[in-house]
Amino acid sequence: LAEMRGEEVDSAIAASIDKGDATVRRELARALGSRRTKSAIPALLLAAADADSSVRAVGFASLAAIAPADQLKPIVELLAIEQDDIARAEGEKAALAVLSRNNDPAFAAATVMSALPDVKQGIPAYCSILRVAGKIDDPTAYDALVGAAELKNTDVRTTAVRALSDWPNNAPMEKLIEVAQTVEDASVRDIALRGYLRMVEFPDNLADRAPQYDAALKAARSAED
Repeated sequence: LAEMRGEEVDSAIAASIDKGDATVRRELARALGSRRTKSAIPALLLAAADADSSVRAVGFASLAAIAPADQLKPIVELLAIEQDDIARAEGEKAALAVLSRNNDPAFAAATVMSALPDVKQGIPAYCSILRVAGKIDDPTAYDALVGAAELKNTDVRTTAVRALSDWPNNAPMEKLIEVAQTVEDASVRDIALRGYLRMVEFPDNLADRAPQYDAALKAARSAED
């Protein structure tokens, strides 16, 4: 299917995306991605919402390959409700791939945050959306991560702190040192402390670094820290 030529082939594959058994649907979704058939984006979104998780995973993978920036919203909406681990991982990759084609951080942040699921709807999906938000250098995404870092759930907090630690500038420094000083979970403290020390070394950090290193030393509670 991937090697056959002609727009009529693309149309036929797209029209059959929800036909046949899961193996057939999966291969049709894979073929559309391999053919880089952008006109088949609606069909791939159907595949990413398929009843079978393996079809959804391939649908997301194909969307990652070809979906343009304006498809971020439907992809993150599907990611927010995905319950299967493998399909969710592919959905996250698709969202990040599409995000990389976006040149409007404010739009991207608003789009991703609109799909942020309530924690009660599923911690894994919530964390996936947070990881995507962590790649958007925008105040809306940043504020969402800071808020998530305050939540009690360990997975959510760890995800948010890790995203803040990887932030492209030193905006999270104050939050990270606060986490390193106050959170009891050693792994979360370690992530925060490493992120903080990384930002101390940023060229745009014009503050006196000696007190910053002193704060990090005081936040360390063990030799490992």
